[in-house]
Amino acid sequence: MQRKEQGPASAPARRRSRRWTAAVAALGVGLALLATLLVVHRLRTGLHNSSQPESVRKGFVSRNGTQLLIGGEPYRFTGYNNYVMLGCGLPQERVEGAARDHFFGGLRPNSVVRLFVLPGTDFARFDEVVASAREHGQRLIPVLTDAHGDCGDTRKDPDWYAGGFRGKYLDWVRTLVPRYRDEPTIAMWELINEPNGTDTATLRAFFDDAGGLVHELAPRQLVSSGTLQPDTYGGVATFTELSASPGMDVLSLHEYDDVADVSDQLVPALAAARAVDKPLMVGEWGLMAGPPGARDEKGQGCHTVEQRYDVADGKLAAYLDTSIVAGALYWSYTAEHVSECKLSATDGDPLVELIRDIPIPLPDKG
Repeated sequence: MQRKEQGPASAPARRRSRRWTAAVAALGVGLALLATLLVVHRLRTGLHNSSQPESVRKGFVSRNGTQLLIGGEPYRFTGYNNYVMLGCGLPQERVEGAARDHFFGGLRPNSVVRLFVLPGTDFARFDEVVASAREHGQRLIPVLTDAHGDCGDTRKDPDWYAGGFRGKYLDWVRTLVPRYRDEPTIAMWELINEPNGTDTATLRAFFDDAGGLVHELAPRQLVSSGTLQPDTYGGVATFTELSASPGMDVLSLHEYDDVADVSDQLVPALAAARAVDKPLMVGEWGLMAGPPGARDEKGQGCHTVEQRYDVADGKLAAYLDTSIVAGALYWSYTAEHVSECKLSATDGDPLVELIRDIPIPLPDKG
C-alpha cells in the first residue's frame, strides 16, 4: 500500500534560517517518501526476493502458476529424452562427442532434453553435455535416479521410499545439484523417473523431503516429479495429492498411446495441474516405427517412419494446443537408424523435423 506524507509548509514571515530549516525538513520528508515508494514498488513487483530478479536476468526457467517463463516471458518447449548420452544404452545408440554437438545444434532454440544423471555419473562427461547444450542454446532436465533400477541404478522398493532414499540418493543430490545450481541450462531437476510401488502418503513424503532439499540447494531451479499417468497412482484425487507437494514445481505425465491425439489420461492430469496451480509436461511420449513389414515384440504390425510422422503430428499438435501443457518430450533420440520396430528416432527421421519445426502457441503473458 502506498503511503503519502507531506512536510510542514514554511511561513513567509519567518526568518531565512527558519525557512532553510523547513526546506531541509521538507527535503528529508521527500526523500523518505521516495524511499517508501521504492519499497512499495519492490514489494509489488517481487523485487524484494533477491533470487527472482537474478533468475530473470540470467535466463533461468521459472514458473508463474500453470505457466513456465524465461526472462518473464511465457515459455513452452518440445524436445527429447536421451538416455544414451551419458553411457547408457548400446554402443551404436550413444550420442557422444561430435554426434552430441550435432544433435543439440539441430534442435530449435530452447528445446529441452531429459537425460538420466544417475548416482555415480562422471562429472566430466556431464560437464561436456552441459557445455554443448549451453553453446547451442538448449535446456536440460537431469533425472536424479530411476525407479526401475536401469543402467546400473538400484530398483526402488517400498523401504527405499519410506526412508532408504535418505542414504546414497540424498548424498548424490547433495553432491550433484550444488555443482550446477548457477547454471540456467538446467531447466529443472527431476527427482526420480517413474516413481511407483508404495502408498500415497509415503510417496508424497518423499516428494516433500527430496524436492525440498533440491529447492534448498538450488533455489533458482525448478523441480519435476517424473510421475507416470494419474491412473497409475489411483486416479485424479491421488495424483492431485502428490502434485500438491511443495517439493514439486512441474507435474509429469508419461504416455505411449498409439493415437493421433492426446492420451485419455491428460484430462485427469490437467485437473490436478489446475487444482495445484502448476504446469504439466508430457515427460515421455513415444510411437513405434520400423522398416516396411516390421513387427513389434507382440507380433503386431509396426508403423513405418512416414506413418509414425502422421500419427505424431496429430498427437504433438493436440498437446501443444493445450496451453497448460508446458511441453512434450519424445522417447527417444539415439544415434542408431531404425532397423527394427523401435520407439527411437534419429537424424534423418521425419519425426525429428516435426519436433523441431511444429508451431508452439504461446499464451498471453499473465
